Amino acid sequence: MWSARYHSIAEIMKDRGKTRDGLSNAYQVYVYEKTEHRGRGGFYADQRAEDLGSLSHLSQYIDAEKMTF
Repeated sequence: MWSARYHSIAEIMKDRGKTRDGLSNAYQVYVYEKTEHRGRGGFYADQRAEDLGSLSHLSQYIDAEKMTF
């Protein structure tokens, strides 16, 4: 998936339920980023559903797994 907040590939790790204002769902995500040694690294973050986007419709054109390195 795509994290609009961090402009990076991300993976949903856990459903956090409704946000405090009750208007959206929240998710714990792992945001992938490049490391100094060309490995895969990243960090955990909580994000609202509207800040996340599916990349499944692009799977025929790109390999999202390769974008995380």
